[in-house]
Amino acid sequence: MRRRLAAVLCVLALGLVAVGTVLRLWDPIPIPTADISTVFTEICVGIGYSCAGAYLANRRPGNLVGWLLLVIGLGMATTLLGDEYAIRSLLIAPGSLPAGVFVAWLNRGLWALIWFAILPLMLTLFPTGRPISRLWWVAWVPAAAGLVFSLGAFFTPGPLTGAIRQSVDLRVQNP
Repeated sequence: MRRRLAAVLCVLALGLVAVGTVLRLWDPIPIPTADISTVFTEICVGIGYSCAGAYLANRRPGNLVGWLLLVIGLGMATTLLGDEYAIRSLLIAPGSLPAGVFVAWLNRGLWALIWFAILPLMLTLFPTGRPISRLWWVAWVPAAAGLVFSLGAFFTPGPLTGAIRQSVDLRVQNP
């Protein structure tokens, strides 16, 4: 069951990356030169982390590192698709897709949750899936701090921008 779940989550992440990339190529708003590397990184992280996580979760289902890698890849794929979804819903064809403001808001803090909460947790559990010793339980503090930081990213007032393309103003204010 767990092995099948890892494969399904990997295929889901790869599908999200594919749809997000197609929407990006279909998008009439050009990507500024400064944002090209960020978009490319999101695509590579979505594919690489998902595949590596699925491989590890399939080989060692009890090891949390593979599952956390899979969550990071799935989260980055969701961020890529969510960014394009929000841009299409709010700028290109306003009102054509439901919940554009919610997706833009969710996308605003999702990257912070992944990089500042889940990644430190994964590094704490590497390589065995458990902390190396009892002293390593202190290393959960950065993961907790990252969780608090990501919640701050969700609720920071100001204009919502594309999570990947910071140069795109979605013309929506975060309350």
